[in-house]
Amino acid sequence: MVSFCQSASMEMTASGFNPKAFFEWRIRFIAGALARMLPARSGAPVRRVCCVLNGGLGDKLMALPAVRHLRQKYPDAEFRVRFIGGAIPRLDLQADCCSFRKSQFLARLGDAARGADVFFVNSVGVFDVWNEVCALASRAVLRIGPVMSHLEGRAVAYNRPFIYGALHETVANFNAVSDVSAGGPLPYPLPSRPLVENRGRINVGLHVGSSPGGEAKRWPAEHFRALIRELEAEADAFLVLGSESERELLEKVALNLPKAEARISLTFEELAGSVLECDALVCNDSGIAHLAAALGKPAITLMAATDPAICAPVSSCGLVLSEPCSQHFCYWSGAECEHCIARIQPARVAGALRDIWAASR
Repeated sequence: MVSFCQSASMEMTASGFNPKAFFEWRIRFIAGALARMLPARSGAPVRRVCCVLNGGLGDKLMALPAVRHLRQKYPDAEFRVRFIGGAIPRLDLQADCCSFRKSQFLARLGDAARGADVFFVNSVGVFDVWNEVCALASRAVLRIGPVMSHLEGRAVAYNRPFIYGALHETVANFNAVSDVSAGGPLPYPLPSRPLVENRGRINVGLHVGSSPGGEAKRWPAEHFRALIRELEAEADAFLVLGSESERELLEKVALNLPKAEARISLTFEELAGSVLECDALVCNDSGIAHLAAALGKPAITLMAATDPAICAPVSSCGLVLSEPCSQHFCYWSGAECEHCIARIQPARVAGALRDIWAASR
């Protein structure tokens, strides 16, 4: 059994002892011990698969390739997808049942208690002990979920890891859900409907915000404004994209720039529609960057505080511009942010956009 001392750092905060973390980690160890007692049924047919997707929009999108892979691996099974909180990415999941659940534990537990042969939890954005309890309650033989590199696999209820080698909860290898050890990340499941054509217009999408608490991931507003001025003779419109909570930032970027429009999206469908109107996008490391990749739109993702090798969107038509983080990816390490992303100059981004336009002609 893993020593309880290994989780000591998780139980300390700047203000001292964290009782919530203390009890959650003990529950995790108990769930891991109980999981080892489950009977093995190797070779038994898989009749029910349940996938639980947590976190923000980007977190869910990053897990969709794994979900689709499981659908393809078990084509005859009853396939359920549960979204916990936040927007629901309505892409081509080919699920028999997609449902939305708020974060209440009892609702999740009730879903899990219906039973499953395969129970999958995405590992991005959250490392929630209650999902492990649900995985245990499902009585699934194959339980796929986040396993942290400094804890032995038996310390969790999952018996198949969804990430490798990271101390945080991001996906390092989508193929962890399959029997294949070689190859790169699986692609996003593209929508079945045709993409919107802009009939000769050149629309540039700009996502200037990021998730709450993600200020370290934001390219400065003045850099976005400089990019618009640099390209205003070459583009027809700049759609500054974001949610209602980001309205002030969007309006700040678009202020007094005639070709810039602050586009507020109230639903996931509105956001996806705005992305489809764009010929190319410039995004912070955020859900919209992953949405652009999932919809097959070329996007430039700006990264410094997070590791491009782990967090970048999976895309054959986009690219990442990054700067070395002096604090070793401070968004994850908790080190004081020095805003390394500001060193990415607007002229460099403008040049990358021009290369994308040239390649698409």
